Amino acid sequence: MSIKKKIFIAVLAAEGVMIAVFIVLICYFSSSAVKVNRQMEFAQRYLLDEDYKRAIAAFDRIIEMDSDNVEAYIGIAEAYAETGALEMTVEILEEGVRRVRGSGSDEIEAVLDRYKEELAQIEASQEADSELAEALQPEPTEAEVDSDMQPEAAAVVNTGFITQDGDVYYYDQLGSLVVG
Repeated sequence: MSIKKKIFIAVLAAEGVMIAVFIVLICYFSSSAVKVNRQMEFAQRYLLDEDYKRAIAAFDRIIEMDSDNVEAYIGIAEAYAETGALEMTVEILEEGVRRVRGSGSDEIEAVLDRYKEELAQIEASQEADSELAEALQPEPTEAEVDSDMQPEAAAVVNTGFITQDGDVYYYDQLGSLVVG
């Protein structure tokens, strides 16, 4: 065999190896596990940076790719909780419990119980605040209670001499009672 043929075969073999490596790299980087891991890195970085909107979107993409990903359900729940959307936090975790199989759902359930308790405490606090606000409402005045009074009459300013309940009163131009 001539040297030219040997060089030609060596070049072909090298090109074949390069093509094979290229194909392996494409397959590796397009695999769903690598995509999920890369997306998880982004999501956790967003969560640490307190960029909750992006963290939620990234965790949501992970759940779309891998509906059994426990870390994604817990991560998205934490992001929603940090935004104050505890109802959504509970909904996401309940979905995770339904979709994740095995021991992973136990981990999600533990986090779910924690957020349900927190939500119940907030709702109880809001109910107590509402009851307190209702108790602190001022009693209606006699004019407000008078059922004969028309809404339009309430806006009229009394001026001059006015007879009320058999007594005569004088009101100045601003509607203030003048005494003395």
